[in-house]
Formats: sequence, C-alpha cells, structure tokens
Amino acid sequence: MLRNFNLSRTLFAAAAAAMLVPAAAHADADERARAAIATAQAKIDLASRAERPANEYLEQARQAMTRAQSENGDGDEDRARDFALEAAAYAELALATSDMTEVQRRSAAAGIETPVTAGAGTTSQR
Repeated sequence: MLRNFNLSRTLFAAAAAAMLVPAAAHADADERARAAIATAQAKIDLASRAERPANEYLEQARQAMTRAQSENGDGDEDRARDFALEAAAYAELALATSDMTEVQRRSAAAGIETPVTAGAGTTSQR
C-alpha cells in the first residue's frame, strides 16, 4: 500500500510538472509578445511626431500593429510578436525616411548637393 502511495505521489508530481512547463512557456511567449507590441508602439509614436512623417510607412506600421494586437487578443502570441516586429520595422523605416527627407531639405536650402539630389547610383566625372 505504501508503494502505491509513493507511485501515486510520483505520478501526481510528474503530471503537475508537465502542466507547469507549457504554462511557463506560454507566459514567456505572452511576455515576449507584449514587449514587442510595446516597443513597436513606442517606435510608431516616435515616427508620428517626426517633423515630416513618412505617412505611407506609418500607415503600414499601424496596420501591422492592429494585427499584432488582434493576434495577441486571440491568444496567438507568436503571430502577435511577428506582426509587432513588422510594425516596428515599418516605424523605423518611416523615421529613417523622415530623417532623410529633412537632411535633403536642409542640404538643398544650404545649396549642398547630396548623393540623393545628385542622382545616386550614377558615376560622376571629375
């Protein structure tokens, strides 16, 4: 009888441990998704405040963010994280495009030719 009790206790402990592992993995996936969503949202907010926002990339970032939040709400943390990373990438692209536009504007105002305004990709004769 004592042997059956020890066996039952061992099986119960094993079952409890088996149930905890997926719960811990789920918590990690949920945490990663929430962190990715928060990071993407911060990047979108930053790109939105740019002096000359690149609206086409911002719109794509917002659409990906909407999908990320939807997937996270539906419990698919991996897809939510993927969409959040996509949103963050579009937000970074929007910010970089905005920065480049501002550099071009300032260079043109100062009469400085930049590779973009000079026709990047063409060879120059010196």
